[in-house]
Amino acid sequence: MYKEILDPSRSFSERLKKGIQLVLAVGLTLLFLWLLYKVPYKIIREERVRALGETHTTGVVLLKKQSGTMSDYETPWYLITFKYLDNDGYTRTAKAVVKKTVWDRLDAGEPVDVWFANAKPELVRVEGMIESEMQTTLRGWLTN
Repeated sequence: MYKEILDPSRSFSERLKKGIQLVLAVGLTLLFLWLLYKVPYKIIREERVRALGETHTTGVVLLKKQSGTMSDYETPWYLITFKYLDNDGYTRTAKAVVKKTVWDRLDAGEPVDVWFANAKPELVRVEGMIESEMQTTLRGWLTN
């Protein structure tokens, strides 16, 4: 390919055409690799496991914490730590970032709705948990 671009016996238009083809091939390859990098594989794996079935249970809030902010432009995170009982009888502890309205109404010792994946009980979500739009959309596709 390079020889064809640099070959002085070829016309300028032929060399230009080959050069453009090379630039496009490299550019499209890089675009494809970048798109593969942007695919949220972790979210896809989590939702695939959840699609196998979830169990609804009630957990107990152990601790609630609000993150600090460095400036007025940052939004604080509202974190709860909770425990729940899985299908095997093990008590598990997890953390979740929740909406402020949920965080405000919960206190330590209060119940919280919990859903955990049957195939992977440590994969858990709670009522009011902040999730990406991609995650909720994918869950809708997989469960319908």
